Amino acid sequence: MSTLRDQINAAVGAHGLWKGRLVTAIQTGKCEHNSGKVEMDNQCDFGKWLHQTIDAASKATPDYQAVKEMHARFHKEAGKVLRLVEGHKVDDAKKALEGDYAKISSQLVQLLTAWKSKAN
Repeated sequence: MSTLRDQINAAVGAHGLWKGRLVTAIQTGKCEHNSGKVEMDNQCDFGKWLHQTIDAASKATPDYQAVKEMHARFHKEAGKVLRLVEGHKVDDAKKALEGDYAKISSQLVQLLTAWKSKAN
C-alpha cells in the first residue's frame, strides 16, 4: 500500500506532465484526452485516491481540503484549455495555459508540497 508521501509524489509528477500534453495539444490541434473527462477531478489516479481511497483521518485535515479544492480547479482549467483547442481557438488556449492554468498548477504543487512535508 502506498503512503501519503508516495501518492503526493506521484501526483506532482503526473500533474506536471499535463503542461506538456496541453502544449502539444495547442501545437497540433488535437489531444488524446477529451476535455469533458479531463475536467473531472476524480478520473486521474490521484483523484481516485483523493476521493475514494484516502483514510478518514487524512480527509479531516485542512491540507486535504485545500488540495482537493485546488485539484478540482486544476482539472477545470486543463479542461478549459482543451476545450479551446477543440474549438480551434489556439491563441485563447495559449493565454489560458499561461494564465490561470499556470497559476493554479503552481498553487497545487505548493499545496501538495506543504501537505507532504507534514506526512509521515
